[in-house]
Order: sequence, then structure tokens, then C-alpha cells
Amino acid sequence: MDGQYNILLLSPDKNYAAFSFIPEGQDKSYLVVKDLRDGKEQRVGEAKFHYFPMGWASDSSSLFYRVIDVANKSCKVWRISRDFSSSNSPLFDCELRITFGTGVGENSFIYTKSNYRNRDELSALVNRNLLTGEEFQITSPNINSHGDHFLHYSEALDSVFFERRQLGYSELYMTGAEGGNLVKLYESKSRIWSANYDSSRNTLIWMQPFEKKIYEYSLTSKQLVNTIQVLGESRYSSYQSIDWKNMLVVGYPYLHQLNELDIESLTFTELKKEIAYHRSSSPKENGYFAVAVENGKSTLFELDLEGAVVASRLSVEEPFDVETRKGFDEILLKFQESPRSL
Repeated sequence: MDGQYNILLLSPDKNYAAFSFIPEGQDKSYLVVKDLRDGKEQRVGEAKFHYFPMGWASDSSSLFYRVIDVANKSCKVWRISRDFSSSNSPLFDCELRITFGTGVGENSFIYTKSNYRNRDELSALVNRNLLTGEEFQITSPNINSHGDHFLHYSEALDSVFFERRQLGYSELYMTGAEGGNLVKLYESKSRIWSANYDSSRNTLIWMQPFEKKIYEYSLTSKQLVNTIQVLGESRYSSYQSIDWKNMLVVGYPYLHQLNELDIESLTFTELKKEIAYHRSSSPKENGYFAVAVENGKSTLFELDLEGAVVASRLSVEEPFDVETRKGFDEILLKFQESPRSL
């Protein structure tokens, strides 16, 4: 069906795909689970609610997801059976921010939780007991980082893989479900948005969508063992690796558009479709700065309040993010190698 497909999550047994779906021309979102073997789908959705899959149980029997109640401005984590009929129950209240996690055993849920050390932009991984509601941290990011983000859990290794965002680069880690045996695996110049474990090769596989490269990291030799450049003009917003030879991806059948969020009503206003493939944006006094990635180049655009292009300020092959600095007549560009001001 035509529409927006978001937050693609592959089940641990690699037979099912969960995602959030908004049909074209509708404001209503659905939580969908698709059987990759026969194409059958299960779907749940109600008006004035937004659905976001968070992660699978380690045995693929159930799916954790978040429901945002627009009217009451509330968020709750639920768990639903894979068949969408055996069970569907609320678990606990959550923040509005999208987070990811996994069910470990019957009553444990590991997920990314923001507001670490009372800093909204900083996140850590926590292990929550679903019976008692008690939580404990299993990672402790440095306050100078951008925090830790859940990537994948391997039941065979009883290990959690996560990304720790630093200024200009990302670090790939693995740790035990209780937080022990922390190991730094790899340092990447680009974000690692998602990763999957291939038990037959004892490797971790991920893609960098903007560079369109697939990476395979060996947990045996502790190094990259394969890098493949994806050819063609197709662009991808999210991905999941089935194995080294097969990748499940969400393409861009539409412009990835800038939207303005009203905090009070939780409603979105779509700005003009002037630029495709925005990676980041930052407000300025009378508009926005935005980074667009096309044809291998990152371009800094200045937009007015309606989203129309005022000027193109910079275009380089090196990826970067942009931040405004309150009280300063400048913006900060975060390059992979070092920050620069403009």
C-alpha cells in the first residue's frame, strides 16, 4: 500500500517484520506485523493514537510497542502477542520520545531511556522488571557524550549491542543483559542506527543508509571483515539485516519532510516540500537551518518559517550535523573530524 513506512524491526527468528504505517492521505497510523514467509499481515490502529514498535521479545513470541494518546498527551508501552489475538496488555507509562528495546526472558525489558542524569539529550540503557516496575542501569555514558542507544540483543550470546554517540563519531559496544562484561568493539565516523547478529558467521551486520554501505563485523576476530557499496539510485530510511546476503529495507517513495511539532496539541504541521532527505534541522530566529543529503553531498540550507529555501550556505562531501547556539551569532557544524563554526 502507498504510504509512509517507519521504524522497521525484524524479529529474532527473522520470520516477521514489525513497522509503523501511515496510509497515503490519512492522518492515522497503524502498528503492523508482516509474516515474511507468506506475506500475511496483522494490523492494529485507532484514531487519535500513534503507534511505534519498540522491539521484539527474544523468542519472537511478542512485540513491545508505544502508543501516544494525542488527546491526553500521554504515552504508554504495551506488549502484544505476535498473532495479535492471544494477548495485548499495557505495561508502563513512558516518555513521548521514541525508544527501542527488547524483551529478555518472561519479565525483563531492556530499552533506551532518556533524561539520564537529568539531561534530556542524554540516554542510557536500563533493564526493567515488568512485574515490579523496578529498573536498573546497564550502561553509564559520559555526560559529554550524546548517550547510549539500543541496537540489538542476541539470546545466544546473552549480550546487548548498543551505540554510544560522541561528538563527531559513534562507538559500538556489547555488554551483558545485567550490565557486565562491557566491551568496545568498533569506532565509526557515522551513526549506527540498527544492527543484526548473524549466528552462522558470528558477525554483526549494519548499514549506513546515507553512504549506502553495508558493514560486517566479526565478533571472533574483533574487526570489520566485509564492506559492500550498494549501487543504484534508491535511498533507504531504515533497514534490518536478515543475513549477510539479504537486507530488509524501507525506501523513500516520498520526500522526507520537515515538520513542525506543536508541544501543547502534539500536532504536526508539514512545511513546504522544497528539499528531500533532511538529516537534521535547527531553528533560527526567523526560520530554520537544515542539512539535506543528496548525491553523496551534504548541503546546509537556510529556510524561512514556511520551509521555503532562502539560501544554500555550504555543500561538501563530508557528512555533518548543525546546531544553533543561543546567545551567539553563529551556528555550529559538527563534522566527523572536528567542529567548525560558520
